[in-house]
Amino acid sequence: MPNNFGIQIRNLGAMATAWARGLQQQLYDAPGATIGGVKPSDWPSAMQPVRPFGAPDAEPLAIRLIQAMNQVFTPRPDATYSAADLQKLAKYPLADLCINGVCDAIGDANWSIDPKPLPGETKADRAARSKGDTNILAIQKFFDYPNKSERQNWSEWTRPLIRQMLTIDAASILIRKNRKGTIAEIPVIPGDTIARYVDNGGWTPKPPSPAYAQLWEGMPRLNLTTDQLLYKPRNIVWGQTQSSQLYGCSPVESLAPEIEVGAQRLAFVDAFYRTGNLPNALQVIPADAPPDRVKRAFELLDSELSGNLGRRRGIRSIQGFSPEGKDQIVFPPQPILSDAYDDLHIHKICFGLFTSPQRLIRMMTRATAQENQEAAEEEGLWPVRSWIRGLINYLIEIMMGYEGYEFTFKPEAESDKLKQAQTLTTYTDAGVMEIEEAREVLELDPAKEKNAARLGKFGANGWISLDTEAPPPGAPPVTGADGKPPIPRGSRTPPETVNAPELNDDGKKILKLVLAPARRTY
Repeated sequence: MPNNFGIQIRNLGAMATAWARGLQQQLYDAPGATIGGVKPSDWPSAMQPVRPFGAPDAEPLAIRLIQAMNQVFTPRPDATYSAADLQKLAKYPLADLCINGVCDAIGDANWSIDPKPLPGETKADRAARSKGDTNILAIQKFFDYPNKSERQNWSEWTRPLIRQMLTIDAASILIRKNRKGTIAEIPVIPGDTIARYVDNGGWTPKPPSPAYAQLWEGMPRLNLTTDQLLYKPRNIVWGQTQSSQLYGCSPVESLAPEIEVGAQRLAFVDAFYRTGNLPNALQVIPADAPPDRVKRAFELLDSELSGNLGRRRGIRSIQGFSPEGKDQIVFPPQPILSDAYDDLHIHKICFGLFTSPQRLIRMMTRATAQENQEAAEEEGLWPVRSWIRGLINYLIEIMMGYEGYEFTFKPEAESDKLKQAQTLTTYTDAGVMEIEEAREVLELDPAKEKNAARLGKFGANGWISLDTEAPPPGAPPVTGADGKPPIPRGSRTPPETVNAPELNDDGKKILKLVLAPARRTY
């Protein structure tokens, strides 16, 4: 509509809605209502289907839509465990230990920003294409400190993000832009305060429509679009509840029954050391002892022994009912505080939270334990790394607009130096890896020798490049630049030849006696 200045003002919201509807119609075309070739007069006849009651422009539903879903703004309203319940379960010491371990491993891992490989492109060409790329430097600089306002580096930024995913599966990243429309920082905000909206198809509404609401004191405080908030559940498991269709199922929620049992066992052990009054031995006194002595005995147990581990390690007297009238000594059985279930419990919690249990269970042989530890850590963290990688790549390509780049985790360095040396030596000797590539693995400076960047093998005649034809059988050995045959790897350098003077017959006899093997005398 025109205003006083003669400028035409259009409703951008209505235009965006119309554009979104047009896009949806392009993505889905409704089929007809009848099936060709099916006649009700035929016998037998499958008959025509019931005419759908939905609107002509209706689309398939993404979820089991419930009337007025957007007005139920409490996150996880009908879930067995609320977000507060899951956060409380995550404080279970073993679960909290595993979560912190995963946060440390991801925060300390080496990563890089690389161009996506092109079809048929070699690794060397890809590396050459990445040199001097200013976009790579800009992306790396951004993720070095994703939240500049709070001075959070990569490790500090990923910690609350991963904890939210493992605890409530509601990782939430706020997208904050500058005046130019460029993303300035991406702080992590509490995911338990986010409620989801859906459109009539059950899909997340697209901008400018609100897609999320942030709650304060249980009420919607403000709305957010998908351009303003990246809400990233990792594991949505559909069930019979509304919450299962909108909110993720975290590892802590999957382990909730196991954590509850572990908490009860921990409470039992805690009560044994804090409030128990059963000593190591009891003295049963005769039945005819005065009642006041019985009372005093129990008062003594409760007042002096409860929670006092030092004084419980002894013998105490109590009233008894021995028919012979003699004193008795009774040794009560001590409760079992640890058994085989503990190892199974540790395995379950660690497996569910992507952590190796090797440090927490009874150790095997040192070599076997180390191998299992490395394998468990590598395999256990793979799902978390894959989730982080997908999230960062979405930020880079979709949110930040850097197409053709990807986030990758670098391989972990081998902790066993002897094993690493043997592996690299085998690869370089077999011509699988260049010596220069092995030096890169060891983070050494490039070698000056030109052959260090060539593939070759070490054989009986020394090092031979792969592009050099091997000499035929019986041919003289290959000579080096000095005209001498190369020295095979592992052999000693031959000593310099010395021109010794000619020996007469007596000298030869003496030399023969010196070089002759000595005879043992017994």
